[in-house]
Amino acid sequence: MVENLITSKSHTTALNSHSLYLSSSNAMILLMVLIFFLFNSFAINTTLKKSKYADGEIASKVFIKEGMKNGIEKKYTKKGVLKYIATYKNGKKHGTQKWFDRNGKLLSQTEYQNNQPHGIEKVFYENGIVMIERNYINGRKHGFEKRFREDAMIVSVLSYDNGKLK
Repeated sequence: MVENLITSKSHTTALNSHSLYLSSSNAMILLMVLIFFLFNSFAINTTLKKSKYADGEIASKVFIKEGMKNGIEKKYTKKGVLKYIATYKNGKKHGTQKWFDRNGKLLSQTEYQNNQPHGIEKVFYENGIVMIERNYINGRKHGFEKRFREDAMIVSVLSYDNGKLK
């Protein structure tokens, strides 16, 4: 058989093109296997921890990896309305944290890095208008803090430098 491959160029060519050819159905299967392994690599040593109220309704969900929060945490009211969502990395808040009222309206939104406020924080009135907007760097107010009335008119502007009011 090896002699046939060596002596017959047309057979060798056919063999090589067949070995390099990936049909669309095989490509789809390969893609699905790859996606499966990518998603499961996140899930290795990661569990979804749920807590429930006495009536069985879910109170919270959080991903735990190596004993620490890692991923999204969600907390719910007894009626099942989302009241809190935050992202964690290695047990520390890292990303956006949001609080909602009992009807699901956004109350506040704060950016976190390494478990400290870092970036813009906004607190909202019930009507959705911004009440307070301020900036944090490494957990300290830095830059302008603006306070607004419910009609969006500015009430006051304070200036901070590394946590100290100017």
